Amino acid sequence: MCVYFSQTADGLQGIRLTNATNSLSGQVKVLYDNQWGLVCGDDQWDMSDASVVCRQLGYDKATQIHTFSPRRVPKIVWMSNVQCRGNETSISSCRHERFRQGSCSIGKYAGVTCQELFVYTGDGLQGIRLVGGTYTPSGRVELLINETWGAAMADYFWDFLDARVVCRQLGYQTAISITENLVFAKLSGPVWMGDVQCTGNEKSISRCKHTSPKHLSEYVDAGIVCGGNAFYLL
Repeated sequence: MCVYFSQTADGLQGIRLTNATNSLSGQVKVLYDNQWGLVCGDDQWDMSDASVVCRQLGYDKATQIHTFSPRRVPKIVWMSNVQCRGNETSISSCRHERFRQGSCSIGKYAGVTCQELFVYTGDGLQGIRLVGGTYTPSGRVELLINETWGAAMADYFWDFLDARVVCRQLGYQTAISITENLVFAKLSGPVWMGDVQCTGNEKSISRCKHTSPKHLSEYVDAGIVCGGNAFYLL
């Protein structure tokens, strides 16, 4: 599991999604005073709150809010009556009842579904995203060209310089690992790039030297794990 640590002035140490089938959706948990606790999804919980959580986790935005009903009453509920404007960088910056071991109505624990982050670029490349990872920010590199998502192919040239360009393009500081294995869900679309050779200074992977092997039927996913203003516990 990947845990995001984003230390804030008021002591919030981390945030994560749990009890989900994928990294995009789940129950919101926050780490405070070295203990994980829930967020109450009461009548104040809305899309503005959820979008702050999703962006804090490295996603683009929220697409849905949920409430959960655990089989056992949780020991700790750290936050309730959360009211975000939607532009905060951390849920702890939103208006809320001060961190405490509070209570929450049964079946009203906060959850979200997030949308993967991708960014738009020029020079023919319309977007880039990471797909299929078990946590964010990780996954197969996918590129949007001609309104169609396709993959980048890992080959002899795929290395940390290429991965760093992608991670910085997505808003992260650097790459912390790469993979050349078919470890992600297989893509049904085209393969847009191969033989990628970046110097590491490019602002977009499309500016790196590469070929366009879009007719390949067999390929190996170009996968990466990015790192930013966070620490990772795997």
